[in-house]
Amino acid sequence: MKKKISIIVAACAMMLFALPTSAKVHLGLRAGLLMDNLKYDFTSIGAYKDAFNDKLGWQAGAMIEVPILFLDVDAAVMYTHHNMELTNDEGGYLKHSMISIPINLKYKLNIVGVGKIIKPMVFTGPEFGFRISDEKFSLKNISGQFKSFNTAWNFGFGVELFKHLQITAAYSLGLNKSLSYLIKDPSTDEIKQSVKGTNRHWTVSASYVF
Repeated sequence: MKKKISIIVAACAMMLFALPTSAKVHLGLRAGLLMDNLKYDFTSIGAYKDAFNDKLGWQAGAMIEVPILFLDVDAAVMYTHHNMELTNDEGGYLKHSMISIPINLKYKLNIVGVGKIIKPMVFTGPEFGFRISDEKFSLKNISGQFKSFNTAWNFGFGVELFKHLQITAAYSLGLNKSLSYLIKDPSTDEIKQSVKGTNRHWTVSASYVF
């Protein structure tokens, strides 16, 4: 599985960066912080409902920006680390790493007189995630796993400063079940409930475009 993921990531990177460098095609570096927000497919799981405390994760990678008519296609290959914590009396944590490939359509507003200094922008598009690390799933009376492939849809906004620095915030809406686990009775070891969840997250990023 890891070999297949490595091939996919390498192929995407080659396609992104094999494009000819010109005044209109920009390469860049991107890094940011993210906050996970698990959403479940049930109404209540007793003591575990709302028990996950979202902790900061992070991501870093490379991006390319290609203009098409009055829009830009913004694609990136990012290493993303997710981090969550169980806050009830039993404690525990959820951690895993992924290669994320967002492909967003971006619109920049060129304001006359200040366009070279600041440009507001909005963007949206799909994101594809491939798990590359064995999940760290340390929770008492709970066993489960993260899915190896996730999809999401991004909605974001930001500003471009001096044609090079981009500061953005985005919300990623998970489109498939990214997490499943079983809750067991600690006294009998019997399964109490099967749970599936969708991961959604906010991301604040800074990109430097060359």
